[in-house]
Amino acid sequence: MRSLAGSREPYTIVWPSSAARGPRDPPIMPVPITAMVSAAAGEAAVSSAISTSGKVRCFIRILPISPGPGNTQFPFENRPRSPGTRPREAHQGVSTMPYFARTGEALMPNTMRAVVAEAPGGPESLQLKDIPVPSPGEGQVRIQVAYSPLNPLDTHARADRIKWMHPGFPFVTGYEYSGRVVETGDGVDSALNGKRVAANGQWNGNGEFAIARAAGLVPIPDRFDYQLGSTFSTCAPTSWHLVHSAGRVQPGQTVVLHSAAGAVGIMTTQIAKDAGATVIGLVGGEKKAEWASQFGADHMLDYRSEEWPAQVKELTGGRGADVIVDGVQGPNAARNYDACAPLGNVIYIGAMGGMAPPADISLIIGKSISVTGFVQFFHQARTRQAEDAEIEEKLATGQWRIPIERVAALDETPAMHAAFENRELFGRTLIEVGGEDV
Repeated sequence: MRSLAGSREPYTIVWPSSAARGPRDPPIMPVPITAMVSAAAGEAAVSSAISTSGKVRCFIRILPISPGPGNTQFPFENRPRSPGTRPREAHQGVSTMPYFARTGEALMPNTMRAVVAEAPGGPESLQLKDIPVPSPGEGQVRIQVAYSPLNPLDTHARADRIKWMHPGFPFVTGYEYSGRVVETGDGVDSALNGKRVAANGQWNGNGEFAIARAAGLVPIPDRFDYQLGSTFSTCAPTSWHLVHSAGRVQPGQTVVLHSAAGAVGIMTTQIAKDAGATVIGLVGGEKKAEWASQFGADHMLDYRSEEWPAQVKELTGGRGADVIVDGVQGPNAARNYDACAPLGNVIYIGAMGGMAPPADISLIIGKSISVTGFVQFFHQARTRQAEDAEIEEKLATGQWRIPIERVAALDETPAMHAAFENRELFGRTLIEVGGEDV
């Protein structure tokens, strides 16, 4: 296995620091690697690396010295931080892994902080623990985690409500996350080392380090920070395929979205509007309705009212909705068929409210309604992710927005699970693990 700085060539190492370091600093230092430049490349290359990053206070140029014990003296030079640089920009593309300065080899701690679900239970059953740092096996990589968005599957797996893709107890929560590859396992191209990536469906994102299949990684576009990078590979493709693959939404059609103040609801609203649809959002209360309206929905209705199907019909001239997207289900799921237009499509993407009761098949037949299940993986496999270019461009230019509404600390994970299950959260909630400094 090869680590991020596995070569023994001399490198230039830089780090943000409030105080200049002296020439006799110990050889083991927690430093972010911003530039790796061989001494043979000459001073011009070193100067170019520093001016390109432009976000550091000092650097150490490592001399071509023996890797034996005792060689601890390195010349140093102060470099100012760029004026006006914000912290996130200052750390963009920087790794905070500790490095052995003499050889450039990564030093891995023995333990890490992680949120662990030991057994099925409520949010209070989650424990923040120190556990051994995992090692990558064949075909795997180790990732230093930046952010982990709270996913509904985190809560379902913790409570043992899902039987597919469950990691098994005990496990580290965090269904999806972003970070930097810091070690590659056997059979993995070492060029992945140092790359910023997103992972989903592989768990462990609520720990400081996570193991993921290399084949399942999604490169984070250079235009995205880690926060956006942690979310774009899940809710954005999900929403795109709900509109274009599963829903096949056409201009002039009406789309009804349950949980319209959630991340998928907000993204689907924007993409459906781009497709020329009228969007009706279902939310719980005026506060969520007001917040979600900023993303372009034409109408907002309270799902708690028994009258919402009648209101949908009124808004559509008596016809009903062409597409209904429901991640809630529960006892009120039958209302979808009342609100649906003839030849309409009800798409189920989850069951946060519990499983739906048996459907009235005669009503489904009478309206020729399609009832569809949805997992984004199968749709992405069919399109071979051709939609990714459009998604990246729309997100990078602000035409579509993933609503990152809250960033919580790792030790707040149980509280975020509780808030999610109580339907108190808007948009996307991120768990900050290493943050933008990774």
